Amino acid sequence: MSAGSKSGLLFMLPQLITVVIATLLGFVPFVFLGGSPVALIGCCAAPFAALIIAVVAGFFASYWHEGSGARHQALMAGLISGAGALAGVTLFWVVMGLVISNSLDAVTMNEAFRQMERMQPDADIDRGMMMSIMGIISFVMAGVGIFLGLIALAFSVLGGLLGAMLANRDDQSPPSSATTTPLA
Repeated sequence: MSAGSKSGLLFMLPQLITVVIATLLGFVPFVFLGGSPVALIGCCAAPFAALIIAVVAGFFASYWHEGSGARHQALMAGLISGAGALAGVTLFWVVMGLVISNSLDAVTMNEAFRQMERMQPDADIDRGMMMSIMGIISFVMAGVGIFLGLIALAFSVLGGLLGAMLANRDDQSPPSSATTTPLA
């Protein structure tokens, strides 16, 4: 097994756990600073967590690899560990969608409809349509999870390459010293 595969597989599970925790912690600024643009910082938590773990994976892949191709191995480590980030972010958003869609009962929905009617008394609210929208919220959240997971995967690939740069390993062999002959 190549060094990139070993390192990527070694950091796949930590990548998955880290991005789930980072995504959860990303909601903290959103909750406390909801009306502020600063709250958008939380959206960046999972990709940056994926980047940091992938840098470590790329570093070790580059360090463990002997010979040329260290950057390629680091790229593979970032890609493989990034699959854990993709799975973690997608899993988080799918679970959140299922929790939201299954936690709504008839009493909560009726109260929400009453509040909507108070806010917009002349609006025609179709309760059946709103119930169907709430039924597909888990699919919408899964789509959001896949999109954000792909962003985390891209950051992981970038992190793998940054790890190779930190390991300071070149793909090229050092240039041979030139020999000179004295002029006679």
